[in-house]
Amino acid sequence: MAEISVVIPTENSVNNIDALLLSVFVQSLQDTEIIIVDNASTDGTVKLLDRYTKFDTRVKCIKLTDKTNITDCCRIGVEKATSPYVYFMNGTKYVYIGQGCLQRLLENIRRYDSDLVYSPCAIVNTSTFDVLPTYQVRPEKFVQQPVFNHNDISSYLLFRLYLAPWAKLYKREFLNKIDFLPFEETFFLECLFKAQKISYDLYNLYGCHYTAKDWEMPNVLDEAKANLELLRKCNVYEKYKTAYIYHKMRGLWLGIMYAPAEQKEVLFEQMKNEFADEDFSQYDFNVLRKEDLYWVMRGIKNVNFDDFKKMYLENVV
Repeated sequence: MAEISVVIPTENSVNNIDALLLSVFVQSLQDTEIIIVDNASTDGTVKLLDRYTKFDTRVKCIKLTDKTNITDCCRIGVEKATSPYVYFMNGTKYVYIGQGCLQRLLENIRRYDSDLVYSPCAIVNTSTFDVLPTYQVRPEKFVQQPVFNHNDISSYLLFRLYLAPWAKLYKREFLNKIDFLPFEETFFLECLFKAQKISYDLYNLYGCHYTAKDWEMPNVLDEAKANLELLRKCNVYEKYKTAYIYHKMRGLWLGIMYAPAEQKEVLFEQMKNEFADEDFSQYDFNVLRKEDLYWVMRGIKNVNFDDFKKMYLENVV
């Protein structure tokens, strides 16, 4: 039995899967199985993966013929996994891990017998190679002990964690309790709410390159809706509703900020429609008043795109 199962969903990943797999092959921890779940690729990804299965016997490829979502690919990979621990990598983007990543996280999860190890992510703009601001809060900011759960997180900080399946190591038996909800953030929020013990590593061991096409307004809105449903299902909406609404505001703003210039005005109108009738009186004013976005969203009906551009976009357009 391998120590860790590395589960990698792919979809039309022929241009970026090499770097990802190389970063796994050179890990100090070699006792791994590598399970790739291909989401019906059409660009030659499968042929490339077939070569890797011959190159390294640890590589196994599951080829789906019908499209599904990325977390469902993760679920399928976990069902095939045999190791006690699982590490997800997003093969649909250009990602990689530091050389000692898996060994560090394995030692951590064993030391604290945690359900998962939280670790942050370094996100790089593919065009400029600048490290993007990710809004991530490091766990030592809100916990004093080496393990925590969601009850230890101040309500306004929940959505400032790196909310994605990636960059974390999980107990496979813990993942059996997770529903693998169809959005990346929603999946990890469910993990946060169900985990009894979460340990953490403070290093950016996982890197991801983002392009403009990775920010799409419909995806942000659909994911926000799924997050809201999960908060209500877990009976934590009242605790986290202010953090939720600000995270939604920020997600839409980022969608505009990183979108191609010709799409920004259309996305702005979508954001405007989304918040024009929002009742901000239900949220914690003492938290929102500190955030610049709150003031513009509160009066979004009276803001036009040119004003918004001058206030928030002139340095990034």
